[in-house]
Amino acid sequence: MISPDYRIATPLQSLSPYSGRRYLFLTGREWGIGLFVSVAAGLGVAWVSLFISVWIGVTVFFVTLTVYHIRYASRYIVPFPHIAILISALQYVLAAWINFYYPPDDSIYDIGVALPLYLSYGGPVIVAICVGWSLSLVRFQPKVQLPVLKSGQLLIELDILVAVGLAGFVLVQFVEIPSLSFLLVLVANLRFVGVYGRMLARAPGWSWRLAIVLGSEVLFAAENAMFHPLLLWTSWTIAVWMYRFKPSRHGMLSVLLAGALFLPAFQEAKWRLRANMGEDDLIESSTIGSTEKGRLDKIVTLASYLTIGLEHAATFSLDDKFIADTAVRYNQGWIVNRVMSFVPGLAPYAKGSTIKTAAVAAVLPRAIAENKFRSGGREYMARYAGIELNEQTAMNLGYAGEMYANFGLVGGVIGCGIYALIFGLLFRWFCNKAFLHPLWWCVVPFIFFAALKAEDGISDTLGWTVKSCVVIAGIYFIFPGFRAALTGHQGWPLTRPSVPLKPHPSEA
Repeated sequence: MISPDYRIATPLQSLSPYSGRRYLFLTGREWGIGLFVSVAAGLGVAWVSLFISVWIGVTVFFVTLTVYHIRYASRYIVPFPHIAILISALQYVLAAWINFYYPPDDSIYDIGVALPLYLSYGGPVIVAICVGWSLSLVRFQPKVQLPVLKSGQLLIELDILVAVGLAGFVLVQFVEIPSLSFLLVLVANLRFVGVYGRMLARAPGWSWRLAIVLGSEVLFAAENAMFHPLLLWTSWTIAVWMYRFKPSRHGMLSVLLAGALFLPAFQEAKWRLRANMGEDDLIESSTIGSTEKGRLDKIVTLASYLTIGLEHAATFSLDDKFIADTAVRYNQGWIVNRVMSFVPGLAPYAKGSTIKTAAVAAVLPRAIAENKFRSGGREYMARYAGIELNEQTAMNLGYAGEMYANFGLVGGVIGCGIYALIFGLLFRWFCNKAFLHPLWWCVVPFIFFAALKAEDGISDTLGWTVKSCVVIAGIYFIFPGFRAALTGHQGWPLTRPSVPLKPHPSEA
């Protein structure tokens, strides 16, 4: 008997419920509904924010359209472009807008009366990245995708990736080797490649493996009060889940609403956790001397704070100071605003030099170029934003700030669009591969992890992407079952049906 999980058709056959001409995964009717809803949302927000800037309403229009678009696009692709757009909109426009009503205590983070001027750059940046991602997927017609070619060899290799990744994750927490630190981080992230691969194959046990992998992230977050990787990997998990299981409209809406509640709840939990952790606790939590009892206590404390945060988020009873602090945490706009006030008056335009440096640093290994640029924002923050960072502080200009530092307002907007287009074209290449062999989707989060963020510099993002591709290439050549599932060249006996089957009713 053939499991219904292995429904297939020929690679070039259009999925019958989705037949007909589609533009960026939507039919004309679906585009009409999406545009109507998005225009209504944008106009509604513009009505109350026009005195600040028209770009707030424009951003809300694109955010609404992106959220609407996820439901249809996730039937064909892992919706990475959508998450990237939503994160950029939050960090470059929406968080800055919230800080206008809830100004931070520290004036350095407060854009203040300069917000309309800043949004004249930040708003067009959001439009540019939406255009860039859209252009990369133009004339991209969705097709029925074959199931993952599942074999015993593949499942063993995916479990090896999970085990090696978990070992690397533990090693990263307790061992500091500067020359190998980034490599260890990449090795640790292989645990998600293994888990997502099992999820895509619907292999037995994928759910408890995912629980272990995400649980390790929760443990790290509770012990160190650092939630950023956890939130990003949770976003990737939801994206892969949407693609693989194609939830109903109500299921997807429930997930998005849950995300809207958990985002401030996690931030409040972190806020409270850090407030109750003294400097000695933060230092001790990162050492081997931290006891298991201490870790358990922190997880229990985190759970209690998260419960309080969910209650506050659900009842809209958030403290004003907390709202201001949360907006600052997500607000990359204040840094870009600093760049706009610093360049070119106090520092000349870089004129593409930082991008050239990033490209060279990403391609050449340090063994060949010992003096190549080191990733991190300390140098650029001092040069283009006038902010001196200490060794413990991690900040960067973000791609929008770096593009402005290079090319100014108009050139910066165009540069952000090209930035999105380049990553979009790389993503399109993976889409074409995944349409024939869906296991490719499990490596997309690993490779594009840094590209998801709006606060990292271009050097960080390019370096992460290139080195991740090298690691995946190594896995490809080392593991024959993994290679067979990516290419369709059978090694061990593969489980797949021999005849095309009709689409499941849930995919209609």
